[in-house]
Amino acid sequence: TLAEAYREAIRPMLATILSGNAAQTLLVKLVQPKAAPEDLTIFQRGLPNQAEIHIDLALADLAMLLQSSPELIEHFQTHDPANAIDELETFEEGPQFLLRWAEFMLSFGMYGGALLDISQPRWQESPAPLVKRLQKQLAATSNRGHLQQQPLRHASEAAAERLLVAARHGVLGEWRQRLAGRLLQVIQHAATASGHLETMLQRLMLIVRQLLLAEGQRHQANGRLLDAQDVWHLTLAELIRAADDPTLNLQPLVVKRQAEMAQHQALAAPSLISSHGDVPSAQSRAHHTLVGALLGEGVAAGVCEGLARVITDPLTAQVAPGEILIAPVADAFLAPFYDRAAGM
Repeated sequence: TLAEAYREAIRPMLATILSGNAAQTLLVKLVQPKAAPEDLTIFQRGLPNQAEIHIDLALADLAMLLQSSPELIEHFQTHDPANAIDELETFEEGPQFLLRWAEFMLSFGMYGGALLDISQPRWQESPAPLVKRLQKQLAATSNRGHLQQQPLRHASEAAAERLLVAARHGVLGEWRQRLAGRLLQVIQHAATASGHLETMLQRLMLIVRQLLLAEGQRHQANGRLLDAQDVWHLTLAELIRAADDPTLNLQPLVVKRQAEMAQHQALAAPSLISSHGDVPSAQSRAHHTLVGALLGEGVAAGVCEGLARVITDPLTAQVAPGEILIAPVADAFLAPFYDRAAGM
């Protein structure tokens, strides 16, 4: 049960994550004023413990496997992403790729383009977004994911050394340095636990999604829903009432929610909104920009520099660590990229 999973796995992970937060606070105090303020961020950014990093590296390995076969490359580049996996067993290297593909799905198939929205299909249900990312890998370089991570790992190791040196000052400098080393280990372990917790929660969300879809299919078979996917327009309380009351008509609720959804989708989100809910008016300085330049508002605190990554489709987008996100609007679909981006 979920309660057993919480007691046996999730609660210990939360304790490790909280200890990592405490270690960060102690480390900052320990290395001040000798350390650069950004060194702790650089150290954390290079830790290979985030699920998205592992996904990128695994996709890079799949792309390298594809590039060993010109036939497979041609197949992927000429087929629609929705069915590019089909008929791979007919190629000589196809079975080996399908085996690695199955291993990838076993590890990451519970993820999807929208991590927080269980109404959206997971990769194991609809792999087209993954195939698009593979096609981009093939168009770039075979080991793009690994090449992106190498500078981050080197920078992280260098930042850790600087933090250790910064801690060795004042009275008991040697002991302070040892304590700083231990705190860095705690932070790294917390990052690992955070990645495991994220993966566990994604597996749980996939189970919940499958259960709700099964309920939708049951109501469709009984004629209470026109489509099993209409279950996403109902609340959990309404589904529980429907299970207790076989006479409850669900379709009017679905029609009402569909109309509300269409109305909300037609709304235009303001380009800027304050934390109090106000929508300030702003004038762009178009006369200071080049012809064809994108104009927008910075929504991340501070100042940074990096490559611009324009995102029009979050479900298929790829963001390298340190890039600056540029999107029409900031919403939950961009959440998987926040930890990797330098700014937005």
